[in-house]
Amino acid sequence: MRAARCETYGPPERVVVEQVPDLHAGDGGALVAVHAASVNYPDVLIVADEYQVSIPPPFTPGSEFAGVVVKGFEFRTFAEHAPEAARRDREELLALFAEGKVRPYVSSVYPLDRVGEALREVADRRAIGKVVVEPVP
Repeated sequence: MRAARCETYGPPERVVVEQVPDLHAGDGGALVAVHAASVNYPDVLIVADEYQVSIPPPFTPGSEFAGVVVKGFEFRTFAEHAPEAARRDREELLALFAEGKVRPYVSSVYPLDRVGEALREVADRRAIGKVVVEPVP
C-alpha cells in the first residue's frame, strides 16, 4: 500500500510517498479503503513539529478522508444517544445538498505523489477551500 509519510520533521516537501505494509484492523478499529483525503493547516504544523501535540516520526499526516469501510465496526455514538436528532439532522443536510444549497468547495486536487505540493499550498495559505489528495495508482 502507498502512503504519504513524514520520516523527519520539516517543511511540507519532506513528506514522501512510500510503500508500507498493508494495515489490519485491530480490536475496536476499522480498516478503510481511502478514496480521497484532505490536507489542512494543522497537518503542516504537525509535519513541522509546531503543533500543540507532537507525533514522533515516522507517521502518516492527516485526519480527514473519505472511503469505504472494508472491515471494522459501525460508528453510532450520536445516533444511538439521540436517534431523532440524528435522523432530523441527516435529512436536513441531505435536503440542502440535493437543493444545491450546501456543497463543499474544493480548492485543489492533487495525486498522492504530489502530497508535498498540496501541503505547501495550505502552508502558504493559497487554498480557499479543501485541498484534496487522491491515492491514484
